[in-house]
Amino acid sequence: LDFKGYAEQYCGGSIDLMVWHCGVNDIFGGDESIIPTVIESYSDILRAYHQDFPTGKVILSSVPIGSPIGGFGANYGASSTSNYYTFLKIAQKYAKALLCIESEFSSFVLYSAVLEEFDAENAYPYEEEPVNNRIVSVKERLGTNGVHPIAEGSYMVADSMYRAFSKLDF
Repeated sequence: LDFKGYAEQYCGGSIDLMVWHCGVNDIFGGDESIIPTVIESYSDILRAYHQDFPTGKVILSSVPIGSPIGGFGANYGASSTSNYYTFLKIAQKYAKALLCIESEFSSFVLYSAVLEEFDAENAYPYEEEPVNNRIVSVKERLGTNGVHPIAEGSYMVADSMYRAFSKLDF
């Protein structure tokens, strides 16, 4: 990790604030046993950043919950990766682990509660389909993408990050 080199090339020599939207891909499709490895990697990155920029701050966000109305299946078919309940449990344990990172690095890291503030039921694209083959006049929403939110969903992520940013004291 070369934060100083990056800062010299792209940021005028300093990174006062690093906004880190933690990735779904780091935990997606696995099980909760991967979380400690991911968190240790994140900790190494935070230590390297703090060593290079001791007065810098970090906003570290949780991941938004995926679509509960079928969007996972639309993206991943009938696979273990498309299991919403399993992903929900892993994402919640991941958020808890990120909160523990915030505690360890509390002098410069602030947690952004994207998971806790995200409206997953309404933040993803969907289509309206008949509830069954006989009752076609009654429609239900079926998710068409369970991992990439619509614009308003992205704004929810930004709102959460903004709330965290507003708490920082520079």
